[in-house]
Amino acid sequence: MVGRLTVEVLDGARERLHAIAAEYVRGLPGLRYCDIRVEVRQEKGAAAENGHEKASSEDATLAFGVRAISGDGATAPGYYGRILGDEDALRLEAVVRQGVRHAHQRALASARQKAEARSRYGALAESLTNTLLASVPVVRDTVPPVYAIDPRSVKLTDVTRMALDGCKAAAAVSSQIVYSVAYTRTSLIRELFLSSEGSDIEQSFA
Repeated sequence: MVGRLTVEVLDGARERLHAIAAEYVRGLPGLRYCDIRVEVRQEKGAAAENGHEKASSEDATLAFGVRAISGDGATAPGYYGRILGDEDALRLEAVVRQGVRHAHQRALASARQKAEARSRYGALAESLTNTLLASVPVVRDTVPPVYAIDPRSVKLTDVTRMALDGCKAAAAVSSQIVYSVAYTRTSLIRELFLSSEGSDIEQSFA
């Protein structure tokens, strides 16, 4: 069920989350780059089987992921991600900070192993290259969702009825069809991409 978690949870957090990426690149030793990705999804869905309602649900999810590139001599990536809940939404910045530190430590460990392999395997180790990103322009933009009807305003009973209608329509195609199932879903998704290089992009999908 939907609790406090809505796509609006990112309204006040976007600027502060972007600051985290830039702050940690300056403050964590050996951290060369990091980006933070956050997604909030509000969704209603239903399933019908042989013309009968099988399941219906209304839910909201929040997740984030971090990519860090770290190392002094050799550089390597490290990743961290989590699916969050209502309580995490109340302390989103603290959770993301922890995630950046985890990703950084994983990147450092990978970089150390890469450096050790280079010293151990001679010419063979020349295949181990530093992790470098292509140079891209900094982008700051907001892409709003496009819809005629806000997916969040659609009644769950309407989503369920559409699944039932689809299931019955499939079964009506031929008397040889002995089993039919239909799934329907409507959702609003909001995503952030924030990088230590300055990019700050929000995009929403209906």
